[in-house]
This record gives sequence, structure tokens and C-alpha cells, in this order.
Amino acid sequence: MAKVKQLSLFDLTPRDKDKVKINLSKGGISELQVKNFKGIGDLSVTFDPITLLVGANNSGKSTLLQATRLFYYCIEKCGSLHSNEKGTLKKQVMPFSNFSLIPAHTVKELITNGVTPSSRKHGIYLYGKLRSGLIFDFNIYSAYSTLFVILPGEKCPRRISKTGFDSASRQPLYVPGFSGVVTKELLSTNRTLEELLGSGHHNEVLRNLILRLRPNDIEYLSKILSNEFSVKFQGIKENPNNVEFLKAAYREASLRIPLDIVSAGAGFLQVLQILTHALQSPSPILLLDEPDAHMHTQLQEHFINLLREFSKDRKMQIIMASHSETFTRTMELSEIRLIDRKSNRSESFTDPVIMKSELSSFGVWPDEPKLTEALRIKRVLLCESSPDHDLLCAFANNCTENWHQINKQYEMIETKGTNDNVVARMQSVVEVLNKLLNGTLVAYLRDRDLMCDERKAQIEKQSSEKGLNLIVTERRNRESYLIEPVVVESAVLSQIEKVPNEWQRRGFISELVKGWCIEFCESQIDELQSKILEYNQGWLRNAFTDPSERRDATTRLNTFIRVNWIEQIRSHEIPWKLMDGFSALSYIRSKLQEKSILLSDLLLLKHLVAAKVPGEFFKLIRLIKSWN
Repeated sequence: MAKVKQLSLFDLTPRDKDKVKINLSKGGISELQVKNFKGIGDLSVTFDPITLLVGANNSGKSTLLQATRLFYYCIEKCGSLHSNEKGTLKKQVMPFSNFSLIPAHTVKELITNGVTPSSRKHGIYLYGKLRSGLIFDFNIYSAYSTLFVILPGEKCPRRISKTGFDSASRQPLYVPGFSGVVTKELLSTNRTLEELLGSGHHNEVLRNLILRLRPNDIEYLSKILSNEFSVKFQGIKENPNNVEFLKAAYREASLRIPLDIVSAGAGFLQVLQILTHALQSPSPILLLDEPDAHMHTQLQEHFINLLREFSKDRKMQIIMASHSETFTRTMELSEIRLIDRKSNRSESFTDPVIMKSELSSFGVWPDEPKLTEALRIKRVLLCESSPDHDLLCAFANNCTENWHQINKQYEMIETKGTNDNVVARMQSVVEVLNKLLNGTLVAYLRDRDLMCDERKAQIEKQSSEKGLNLIVTERRNRESYLIEPVVVESAVLSQIEKVPNEWQRRGFISELVKGWCIEFCESQIDELQSKILEYNQGWLRNAFTDPSERRDATTRLNTFIRVNWIEQIRSHEIPWKLMDGFSALSYIRSKLQEKSILLSDLLLLKHLVAAKVPGEFFKLIRLIKSWN
């Protein structure tokens, strides 16, 4: 009975129950100008129904989200309704200790360059135009160092209807980057709930928010999560009277019992958190900071489409900041804003070439400085580095007479390597290039790194099904081909005057090189096993969603490591697939330097003629020759 009586003190209704109902379709913001706020000197940005803010680290993306919140905070604080259903905006003065919207100890911390804003001249200025057509501007400064002053500007309306004020003053819903969820969550009163949210403790209230969702919202949320993650979301099933801590349940098809959300993956929880907040607190604007965190590429693509549907169904404007290349590829060009606070720029794009050039300068998009020439000749070879291309040319010169002419017919562009999303990355580049100029031919030479055979075969199959020319090397990296024993022997013997007499016997240096390679690998035998497992963990999670299938795949991965690494070393064979050629080459060079013999990359490339052209390189050479 005590528990029941205690529970009666809790209001478990939706958080917006007592708020005035507003027409969300007429809310939102179309333009915002920010002056002298934190790191932003003077920057203006326009917003669409869905807007993606991109840019380098510390470019001002998150600051713009904070400025948007501060702008609406000013409208709410300064607004005053009269008995005639008309509202006005009045100057507000409050202790800064009462201001908790943005973390800061003093007003000075909110000002560019940290100048004490003792007057409007040195204070923050915000100007915004709402989608309804209303315009507001505010000056924010301090008085007597401890007071926080918000002064409505000349552009604010003198009179505003109650409906207009209710819509304009509704605060945006801000959802920060995901930081996990607590294991034990107590039932909270509405007041405690708001205090925790206001102080940024979103990970401590997720179950409380789920508990307060309407039945139709739970159904909507369950449908989305089921479609995306193949799980049944059940919400809060147990009576809060009977448990010490709240539990929000979901069930996987392969499990007999439901699990609490603390057992779910980070991607699932990220989507759950964002949608739960949006459903619990309807607002004209949803602000998301790094919502792509913990999401793999495919989920990021689906999430953008999900946000589009959500925005359309719920009449919410969505503004988000992200570094995700997948987001950038998936969004419409007109929805992207490139933010650079240092030059006071907020660029929008209608021309893909301009967008590529601008984004590449900030490292948001793969660096492709030769884009113009590539589009002119419509033949592109992507390589992870220029030395990789040198290796290809060395092999090609061994089997093609006129390669020096052929390699002028395509443009080699360096692209950043990645542990995952290899096929998606190449497909996006192909799509962009063909959007600019249809018919552009593209091939991608990619190092194997620490891929197991199964993962490599899966990537090659996916790329083939999508019609992509993706070539993955059989060996771990470029240098693995340079240290072929016969190649090293040929290169060393070309410096015959430095070679000891006993080394000049045919095959002697090759045996030395083989021994050095195995000696190097033996020093790495335990360390590399853990690296291979770690490298392939993301692939295991994404490719095998069923736990039993993932266990079987992990077993196959361990077998691959044993056969292609441990057993080969013990059999005194070089484990070509997994050996780090770069480090092994350094080890070989150190051995040769004891005899004053130098071994440059250029010399090794020259003597690659002693080795057989590997099948993957021969395939790529034949492909490029077919382009002409």
C-alpha cells in the first residue's frame, strides 16, 4: 500500500499534456544570424525543412545549434501576453545563475574572445526569421557582471497574437550525442525529469520518457524499430508499483525472454533515444548533434530516410550537425550547409563540383584535387596512395609494352582508406562522378589490410553485384609485394660491389630474406592475432546479426588466423596474406644496412620484373586496357 500511495505522487502523463497545442506545420525557422556568440563572430545561415550542418571540427556546427536554442529562449523569456489576447516583448533581467540553457559559469564565456559584455556593443546579437514570417532580434549582455540582460531589438513585432506567440515561443527539442543508458533507472517525478534533461543527463531518463509515451506513439516506435532492427519493442511492461527499477523491454527473434534496453546495441539505443524524445516532446524544431554516432553506414542511410518520413508525418523541422560522409551523400545538395566560423561562412550548394571542392578542403569528403582532369578524360583509378599506383605501373610495365601511353588515359586519385564501408564508399564516388558527367569509368585498387578471406570474398561479391570495379589485393599491403625474396635478391645483386662473396651464390639472398621475414613474423605472432580479431569485429557485427551465425563466423575467423598466420610461421613459410610488409621491409633494410647495402623503393620497383604479376593486378591492368 505504501508503494501505491507513493506512486500516486508521480505524474506519468506525456510531458506536453499541459502545453498549449500548436500547429507544428507553421513553426520552425528559415534564417538565423549570430553575432559575437562563443566562437562565432558574425555568421548567417538559412534552414530548410531538413538541414545538415557540416564542417571541420571546431567550425561552429554545435554552436549554431546552441544559438538556435538561445534565440527561442529569448522569445519565450521576453514574451508577455495581455488580457486582450495580444502579446508584447519586454526586456528581461535575471541573475545569470538562473540561466542553465547553455553550460557556462559567466556571461563572458558566451561571448566571442571572452570580452565582458557590459553593453549591447560587446554583447551577443541574434536575428531570426521564422517560417511563419515573423522576425525577432535580441541583444544579450550583462549588467553588474552577475545579471543576464535580454533586450528585444527594433525588428521584433510590437504586437503579436496569442497563437503566433505560442508557436514562436515553443522551444526546439535538443537531443545531444548518445552517451549510453544507465543500468538502473528509478521512477522520476516530472520535475526531476525536467531537471535531469535540463542538465544534460539524457541517459538517465530514457525509460521514464518511454513510460510516459502514449499508446499510439509506442506502437509507432515499435513498428520503426521492428523494421530496422528486426526486434519487437515492448516498452515498459511491468507495473512500476512492483519493481525497484524501470525496465524497457525488447525481444529478439532468437531469444526466448525479453531483454532490457541496456543490453541493446548502441545504434539501436541511439535511434530509440532520438525518436522517444521527439515523440514525448512535440516541437516545431528537432535539433540533433552528431546523431550518426554508433550507426553503421546502412543504418545511417535508413536513418536519414526515417527522419524525412518523421518530419513529414509530425510536421517537424530537423536541423542536425554531423561529420558523416554517408549523411552528406544521402542528403539533397540544397539541404547541406558548410559551416566555417573562422571566415564567417555558411555555404549552401546547388552545383556538385563546387560542393566537392569546398567539402574536400575541410576533409569532409574524400580529397580529390584532380577532379577536373578526371572529368575531362572520364577515366578514374582510385588508390589509397600514390606508391600503390607506382606498384601497379611497375607490374604493368612487365606485361604491357605501351603502358606509358595507357596510363595517360586515366587520372589516378588518392582516396582515404577505411576499415569498413568499402563498397559503399566506392559506390558513392561513382555516383557523384557520374552525376557530374555520365559515363565516367571508375576502378578502385584497395589494400587487403587484415581482412579474412570470407570478408574479402563478401566485399568482392557485393561490388560485382553492384557493377563496381573494386580490386582488393591478396597481400596485406603494397610493401608485401616488394619484399618477394627473388625481387630483393635481384635488387641487392645489382649492387654487386657491396655484396659479400658468400652472398653471391644464386638463391642465398632469397633464403636470407625468407628467414628474416619469418623471424619478423615470429616476433608479432601473438600481437597480430588480437589485431586481426579487432579489425574484423565491425564486419562480424554488421554481416551476421543472428548471434549463432556470428559465433560460427567468429570460429571461421579464428580458423583463418590459425591456418594463414600461426601454422604458416611454424611451417617456416611466409604468411603473405597477413604479414605487415611495411614493417617487414624496414626489418630487412636494417639487416642489409649491416653490410652497407641500401634498398630503396625505387630499386625494388625496378626489379619487380623478377616476380610474376599477381592475378589481382593482372585483372586490373586488363580492365584499364579495355577502357581505351
